Amino acid sequence: MAIIKGMVFFKSDATRRKGYVAYLLRLFLNMLHYMTENYLINRLIVDRVNNDLGASFTAISRKNNRIVKRAQAEGEAKLRDEIEWILHFKGTRLERYLPKIYSYSLEPGDVHYEMRYYDYPNLRRIVDVEINARFFVRLRLLHLFELLEGELWIESNSSECPPDFVENEYFRKFYERRDAALAMDPYFAHFYDAPVLELNGKRLPNAAQLIEAIASDPVALASLVPPRLYISHGDLHSNNILCGIGHSTMILIDCRGRSSGGLLYFDPAYDIAKLFHDFRGMYSLIERHAFSIFHRIEAEPRIEYCLTDERMRAKFRRHYAFIRAVAHRRLTRFSNLLERADFAEAMLFLTMIPMHMRLRDEGLMCYVTGVAELNSYCSRYRPALYASVCKKLGIEGESIR
Repeated sequence: MAIIKGMVFFKSDATRRKGYVAYLLRLFLNMLHYMTENYLINRLIVDRVNNDLGASFTAISRKNNRIVKRAQAEGEAKLRDEIEWILHFKGTRLERYLPKIYSYSLEPGDVHYEMRYYDYPNLRRIVDVEINARFFVRLRLLHLFELLEGELWIESNSSECPPDFVENEYFRKFYERRDAALAMDPYFAHFYDAPVLELNGKRLPNAAQLIEAIASDPVALASLVPPRLYISHGDLHSNNILCGIGHSTMILIDCRGRSSGGLLYFDPAYDIAKLFHDFRGMYSLIERHAFSIFHRIEAEPRIEYCLTDERMRAKFRRHYAFIRAVAHRRLTRFSNLLERADFAEAMLFLTMIPMHMRLRDEGLMCYVTGVAELNSYCSRYRPALYASVCKKLGIEGESIR
């Protein structure tokens, strides 16, 4: 028996070694292929954009190593905020991590800027096709946290938090976006108006029921108010982090400039929520339609859904766990930042529906993800409030996550 056990153990160990060698070989070939493509071949192409530059409501054109980003009428305010945000850091140590602007215009009807073109892949692509080893992605993320802490979220870039912060940044935005989505597709009333949704077989309070409960609970509201606000990127997902060859070479593009309430200052938890939105909520898989979703409209809408790219999900989950652990360890001076980031992530999904109505299922996938995450937030951080809402609705209430 001992001999058999030893043989079994040796076989298992050998299999493990083979799997590790195969992983290293695949990683080496990926790096050889994609690094050559992204850092060498793309430099030879002088008229095509090979990375994501926040093209929503903007037109982008490239010539050699320069690019012009020009706003359409509906995108002028946003691009103006972006330009002013970048210029705010001119002469600071953060400037080297932001797009280099050669010229710009803030004039109505001609809002644009000319910037250097960076032949860098974004962080999402690096994770997706494994251009870098896992440890090297973590080095990039650690450097990002150093930038946020040391150059962006500093006292000279901070402000007092206004008393109506939560209402303006989250609740008002939710109702405005709900009205916009319903104007675009009245069918969504089935999902917005139902007090209870059945998601993957679990009956859960709908978003409006939980938002109303939080808005009327002083303790819950107080937990969402940050001690101070800071100038933040505002759209810090992996598409907007361009990565050079070195782990500390990065350019942060497509900043939001101002918060939903029109402030220059944000809760730092919002930037962390954007990373969560990517690596835990897996927004990029929804965006590329790597999901399956079915629904039936009854007294309570019944929705079955899942993300279908398990390989990408596994990668994202690992990086999410790392991001959360680093934030928990390093960002203690921002009070209950992770709690606020979890709430902000849920609200990101719940307020992005009008931007994802090209396909009804895409908007619905964003919505049910937000509902599930808001239930998870409430059950984790506000269990008494959550139990009260569930009791009122006559359901047990279970977190999907």
